[in-house]
Amino acid sequence: MRKFTLLVFFCCTASLLSQAQTTRLAYKEKRQYNSRLTPEAAMTNAWRWFDANTHTTPDANEAKMREHHGIFKGVGSFPFVSKVASGNDFSRGTVFYTVYLRLHDTEGKYTFIITDIAHQGRVSLNALTTDAKYPYRVEGDRMWHNMVWKDLREQAEQHVKELTASLTAAMETPSVISQRGKAPKIIIVSN
Repeated sequence: MRKFTLLVFFCCTASLLSQAQTTRLAYKEKRQYNSRLTPEAAMTNAWRWFDANTHTTPDANEAKMREHHGIFKGVGSFPFVSKVASGNDFSRGTVFYTVYLRLHDTEGKYTFIITDIAHQGRVSLNALTTDAKYPYRVEGDRMWHNMVWKDLREQAEQHVKELTASLTAAMETPSVISQRGKAPKIIIVSN
């Protein structure tokens, strides 16, 4: 009996250890901003970029973080409509993500992070991970989940490219002019 218990324990442990760990999808870049910009001008450009793409204004705590530490935090979203024809009504929804932007005054650089990317819809596909196939338990058709998952990851990657390009343009411009609707929407939230 003791050998049987040890064998079962060993098999369960080996099974758990053999499962691949999923890593949440995140994008991070550290870039140099325009060398002609002063740290104050870079802060203004970053603020204008966030402001041009939001519908709300941060509260006093957010303003303090921005002024003293050069940190911006926002939550953004984009609509998701799958290109997979079958079950489109089930996968249609919104993809939410968190954006961090930190200015490094002494280095003349900024760090841009997009994380916590998650799909919400009639059938939510949960947090995006680095897995090529849908990593969560499936109650229905696994093949459908994998096709929609691939489409979701591609659309998220395209959205991140557009977001990064608009921020890069803003940080390279000596004087940013606020143009609503030119970049993906971001809603600033405070903790």
